[in-house]
Amino acid sequence: MPGFWDAIKRAVPNLLLVHSFIPDANYYYAFNSVSWYLSDLAFLYLLTPAFSFALNQKIFKNSKITICLLFCIYLIVSFTLGNVWPEIRQWLLYILPVTRSFDFVSGMVLGKMYIEEKNTTNDSGAHYNMYALVGIILFIMGLYLSRFVPQWAYFSLCYYPGTVVTVYGVTSSSNRGMIKRILSNRFFEKVTSISLELYLVHQIVINYVESYSTDIGQLSTMKYITLVTLATTIIATFIHTVICKK
Repeated sequence: MPGFWDAIKRAVPNLLLVHSFIPDANYYYAFNSVSWYLSDLAFLYLLTPAFSFALNQKIFKNSKITICLLFCIYLIVSFTLGNVWPEIRQWLLYILPVTRSFDFVSGMVLGKMYIEEKNTTNDSGAHYNMYALVGIILFIMGLYLSRFVPQWAYFSLCYYPGTVVTVYGVTSSSNRGMIKRILSNRFFEKVTSISLELYLVHQIVINYVESYSTDIGQLSTMKYITLVTLATTIIATFIHTVICKK
C-alpha cells in the first residue's frame, strides 16, 4: 500500500506543524495547501518572546529606522537565497518560516509603534492618511512591477514596502482621518474577525468548485466568484463562531 504509507508520511509533518521546513511541495502543499501558514505561525509564535526581547533593546529604540533596517536585510536575504538555490526558490522565499519572519517581526514593530503613539490624541490624522495613501500607491505599483521583476523580489521589493506603510497609516491609534473611519465600519470589522478562517478554507473551496464545475459545465466568471465567495464566507463564519469560539 505505497499510496497509504506515502499519505501517512506526509500527514505526520502536517499534524506536527513542521511541514513548512521541508523543501518539497508534496509536503508543504499537502492536504490543505495553505496549511504551511499555520506551520510558519506556530514557529514564529514560539520565537515571539525572543523577538520581543530583541526589539526592546536600545539599538532598536527608533521603530521607523528598525522597519527600514528590516527592509534592507529582507532585500539582501531574498536576493541571496533566490539566486544561490534557484531550484528551491519558491520554498525559500515564500514558505520557509525563517524568511517569513521578516513579515512577522515587522508586524511586531508596527504594534510597538501603535503602543508608542497611543496617547497622541490631538493629531488630526492628516499625515497618517498620507502614509495610508502612499502605502496604497506603493502596493499598487508593486502589483504592477511584480510581472517584471525577478522572483526573489516579489515579496521583499514589490509587496513589503506598500503593505507596511499602509498598515502603519491605517491602524495608527492617532489616526482620526477618513480612511480609518471607512475601514473601521462594522462590515470590515466582521471580515477582519474571520480573516484567518477565510484564508485557511478558501483553497479547499476553490478546489471543490472547480471539480464541481467540470461536472455541470464551465461556470461564468461572475458565477464562479460568487459561489466561491459565498461558500468560503459561510464555512469560515461557521468555523469562527461554532468551533473557534468553543
